[in-house]
Amino acid sequence: MTPDETARLAAAAHALRPDWPLTSLRTFITDRYLHEPAHRLAVALVLCALDPTSQTPARLAENRAYWPTLDGRQERHRPPRAGEQCPTHPGYWAGNCGACRVDRYGDDPDRGERMTSTGQETSR
Repeated sequence: MTPDETARLAAAAHALRPDWPLTSLRTFITDRYLHEPAHRLAVALVLCALDPTSQTPARLAENRAYWPTLDGRQERHRPPRAGEQCPTHPGYWAGNCGACRVDRYGDDPDRGERMTSTGQETSR
């Protein structure tokens, strides 16, 4: 990513979230996401900035839902880094840990029938 792209993305995020300092956004992007394609980071930053539960842009690392695949192909998988891992099941993403779901729902054979298309469980 070029310095100009970094500055523009920081300015866009700052316009959406004036409480996020512009200089901090530039540093954040340069330090953590310089390797990302600008178009992907732009989408992720906008989604993160518009999420009322995001207190800082650091939430980008916590929520993979901000990182859509823009070309229709499956995103390359990378394992979570140390700060992104589930504390109970290393190697799984925190906040989206399949092993935690298995622990939580265990041997419930009817659970699949109670799921909606969005992955939310319906009541019995």
